[in-house]
Amino acid sequence: MSETSNGLGNDSIGLEMATSASVATNAFPYANLENTVNNAHFARGYVLPNRPIEHVMHKGGVCNIVENNVYNARMTYNADPNVSFEFDIQSTATDGKFIIWHNNNTDTMLDKNIEVQTSTFEELRALRFKGLVGTPYYNQVKLSTLDEWCEFLAQVNRSFYPEIKRFQTLDQVTQMVKLVKSYGLSKLATWENGKLDVLQHVRSIDPDVRVGYLDFYEEGQNLDDSIKKMQDIGNGVILWQINNLTKEKVQKVHDAGVGLCGWTASNNVTYIKAIDMGLTTITCDYKPSFKF
Repeated sequence: MSETSNGLGNDSIGLEMATSASVATNAFPYANLENTVNNAHFARGYVLPNRPIEHVMHKGGVCNIVENNVYNARMTYNADPNVSFEFDIQSTATDGKFIIWHNNNTDTMLDKNIEVQTSTFEELRALRFKGLVGTPYYNQVKLSTLDEWCEFLAQVNRSFYPEIKRFQTLDQVTQMVKLVKSYGLSKLATWENGKLDVLQHVRSIDPDVRVGYLDFYEEGQNLDDSIKKMQDIGNGVILWQINNLTKEKVQKVHDAGVGLCGWTASNNVTYIKAIDMGLTTITCDYKPSFKF
């Protein structure tokens, strides 16, 4: 276990957290959800790749008081061990260390709102989640590190989508990729970024990883451009907003032999739309609560 570990890699601790009445989670509770969705696809006659639905839990899984955190990810995994995980990596400007967080600031979820890029690693790790006040985990759960995520993922052996969120130099990207590789996790990783040169750099460091192109619809860019980029780089997946997809676009990407992940399903309406369009990989930040 790394020096920065908060001790949450222990299975017994994770199980205790998952059953704690003081901390609620909205992670997937349905062990047979994949079969349910696949049956719906089959009944509707969609032409799909021969693989199950993959649910990628946005920011490690949904919890109203903790996100992007190994603590939350373990609760999510205990609720459904078939999910994949997404999380966001940022490097601290002052010391070049890696912290896992989505936003520019730590915002109101923590006991102090500070800017990630201008704070030190130690300042960020000193923060605590306000929603855990009064629980045994208030002093234990910190902003997670990349090391801690790797330890957890090596235990559960699940696919994951690390987004290279903010960094100062490509050397920092090199360090991220080499760290994941050192844990033997290369073939489980899909490295996400919105710049092709960053993804090419990732591939040059570790040819065994998959890369994910976050398509932010830059001027003059279209789906054909994204497909060509991923075909050229190989072993890639396009990450595209669900509301900007259609059934025809989804089928086009599948036919091109390129992976496609829709993001982000935050409610039943968006999730059903993703299913109806034929998506087989969906980034989710809530639990589906409907019946087919």
